[in-house]
Amino acid sequence: MHACKKAPLLFALGIGSMKEPLAKMLKALGWPVQPVPFYFRVLRPFTVAKGLTYLRKTPLGRAALDVAAHSGAAWLGLQVVQGNPRMRADEVDAVDRFDSWADEVWEGAQQAYRFVGCRDAETLNLLFPTDGRFVRLKVSAGGVPIGWVVLLDTQMRANTYFGDLRVGSIVDCFSRPEYARRVVGAGLRWLERREVDLVVSNQTSSAWCNALRCNGFLSGPSTFIFAASRTLHHHLHPLAANFGHAHLNRGDGDGPINL
Repeated sequence: MHACKKAPLLFALGIGSMKEPLAKMLKALGWPVQPVPFYFRVLRPFTVAKGLTYLRKTPLGRAALDVAAHSGAAWLGLQVVQGNPRMRADEVDAVDRFDSWADEVWEGAQQAYRFVGCRDAETLNLLFPTDGRFVRLKVSAGGVPIGWVVLLDTQMRANTYFGDLRVGSIVDCFSRPEYARRVVGAGLRWLERREVDLVVSNQTSSAWCNALRCNGFLSGPSTFIFAASRTLHHHLHPLAANFGHAHLNRGDGDGPINL
């Protein structure tokens, strides 16, 4: 409450689940709470079926996944539900940092979203330092930058959800909504070449959620929660209707601390 007096437009992001004490406290204070949609695409069905800790908690779950893995049902089923989307071959460059081209993308796209955190070059270079962890891809068409995507390629170790799988993450991304599918596709192709086991992303924007679905991603249960202060909620009301017009993901808040 003291923080809200200093900065009324506060929000919380991450939290873990609706059952966490922080989520319950914020709801008690009158903050609306909303899960940020979660999407995943399995690239190596056998490995994921054998290693996905989240679905292997019970003997029945482990047995079902073992059968799916060894019978080929996991591969076949995912081919059906994920499909094999055709992706446009845009110009994609891995860059060490964000420069003036990112400012141009920001200036040209920010008004397309009802609510979005600042994503100019200076801010992005603070959020995603050149420490060797993050991959930054500039996506261009006809030599003109249309967007960018920040990725992680993480070898998990005894992770609560992913066990020891190698997980690719679309951490952050930005463009005008009409380019979202192409930007997601560029990130997915890069992670496929790295041979990760699966790719995950959390996105609020309906345009980016649709871009993920068009690239063969499936939706799953989300533990990544958004909560808005009362003042911020006043600007976003009704939250359920406007949530899809906001652009929030793992690049906001504390960032991808668990990925």
